[in-house]
Amino acid sequence: CVMDNHFHILVEVPRRPEVLPDEAQLIALIGESLGSEVAQRLTHQLERWREQNNEQAIRKELERWYAQITPSIRVRAVSGTARFRRWR
Repeated sequence: CVMDNHFHILVEVPRRPEVLPDEAQLIALIGESLGSEVAQRLTHQLERWREQNNEQAIRKELERWYAQITPSIRVRAVSGTARFRRWR
């Protein structure tokens, strides 16, 4: 809803999926969306941490990526046009 001096937007914050992709699926999604170079860097980093038996770092990094692929706030319904005036 656009008013004279402000506007209102209806948004939806989707819930996190109950079933997350496994590590291989996550890396494939990252490769599709951000490119193979980013996916390869993540793969190599995870391999290094596995060699070091650093499971905490692996879990933390995967959780960071899961948070990024979970859908973010979406604008549900905004229609029409509006002019916005810049106040000086």
